[in-house]
Amino acid sequence: MDANHLIDRLGGTNKVAQLFEIAPASVSGWRREGIPKARLQTLKLMHPELFANPADAPSTSSAGVAA
Repeated sequence: MDANHLIDRLGGTNKVAQLFEIAPASVSGWRREGIPKARLQTLKLMHPELFANPADAPSTSSAGVAA
């Protein structure tokens, strides 16, 4: 699952921004640059059901996980 798909499954850019109490523009950047590892770890703890299938895990390729 890429960053776009994960953000969409969480309710979209604005919803994810509210979740982390950050600007929606920051989450929009994640769509292009990937979700930062620390944020991704938080999402895994908050929503393990989204990561239950290893094939659905965000990739480290473009728009996956930021270093």
